[in-house]
Amino acid sequence: MSHLLKIAKPPTQPAESINQLKKEAEILQKDEGTKCTELPVINMSINDIESNKLFQKAIAGDENSAISELIKKLNNSDWVKKGLDYIPTQ
Repeated sequence: MSHLLKIAKPPTQPAESINQLKKEAEILQKDEGTKCTELPVINMSINDIESNKLFQKAIAGDENSAISELIKKLNNSDWVKKGLDYIPTQ
């Protein structure tokens, strides 16, 4: 209880009621979910990227680009650098 008392209350009241939160918790705890199949592994080499026309088009991340609002919303302006972590180093 002492730990909970140290946590600051939010400045505004939450939009969800206690009953709504209880209902959501009950739904999440049920075993009625649908099992999804695993995503297939995508095999692609760096050579494929270099020769594919799709990857030869530059993607500008300036304020006027078609995806600038999405980049701002996702707070993901450095998405290329983050994506490099997913490329295997074979």
